Amino acid sequence: MQTTSGQTYVSKICLADSCLGEFHSKASTAAISCAGSCWRVHPQYAPSDVGLSAALQCLEQNSILPDQVDFVISCSATPDFNNPGLVSCLLAKLGAPEIGGLELKNLGAAPAYALDLAAAMVRSGQASMVLVSCVDLLARYFAAFDGVMGPGALNARSLWGDGGAACLVSAQPFKHSTAMTIGRSAFMACAPEMPALRCDRPSACAFPSRLTVDDFQAGRHLPVVELQELRAELRNGAAQLKLKLTEFAPRQLVSNGLIPGMLESLGADCECHDCFERYGYCGSAGPLIALGESLDSASVFEATVILGFAGGSNWGMVEIGPAQGVGR
Repeated sequence: MQTTSGQTYVSKICLADSCLGEFHSKASTAAISCAGSCWRVHPQYAPSDVGLSAALQCLEQNSILPDQVDFVISCSATPDFNNPGLVSCLLAKLGAPEIGGLELKNLGAAPAYALDLAAAMVRSGQASMVLVSCVDLLARYFAAFDGVMGPGALNARSLWGDGGAACLVSAQPFKHSTAMTIGRSAFMACAPEMPALRCDRPSACAFPSRLTVDDFQAGRHLPVVELQELRAELRNGAAQLKLKLTEFAPRQLVSNGLIPGMLESLGADCECHDCFERYGYCGSAGPLIALGESLDSASVFEATVILGFAGGSNWGMVEIGPAQGVGR
């Protein structure tokens, strides 16, 4: 666990432009009851286009030029291509190919890792401004397998959504933003050898033609989703989560909301907020979207923990608190 030796500030959370996609109502199945909606990106847009939209809005709202960014941390399990990843495509579209960057593929747990790493880079002096970009197009990913997925994956189809969000991390507070600082963090990255959720294909507009019908029929490259196993994985990790939440004692908990009711089952004695009802499970984008929504609806920002799930005991949390002596 890491503690802060100096304040590192987080900018306003900016989402990808909603006109890049549409909100669709979730459809319940015999296996799971879903309410609300999910956002699905139009097919002509690649994941990096979604990341670019969120990043440009974030830079503009904070009066930051791309060349003022020292490093980019991209979170995406569904990049344009497996290699190069989304971060390379995003930097090219930003017109800043000289900036360094890396990519995290921990699904919902990735933003906690990204914010913690960005804060460490700023504190050490390695960077003064880090852009964190979170994009996952899980609705598109699973839609590519309609007609060949097993019943478990089809029953889970309504859980998945698309999402994109971005923020900046700096040693200086941002104008026109709630003054948020990054504090402690905690992580677990263990998952079953064959987890209930497996994603092993890229999410570009056109999927690679090298994958044939025989591959699908043989079960190669298929997403595997078994809801009962997924719930069991999360239950197995709940004990450690409860312990860490007790140590952090947040006043607010925001999450990507992988399974409806999961936050309540942790018994967290705080206000809980996730974006599942509106966006569905959208991987790495979910925790940042939830934080942005909670900030928009709150009159006063209080100590918050961002909690992200990636299946099993694979999760991450990072503490976000109000900056001392800095106004809105």
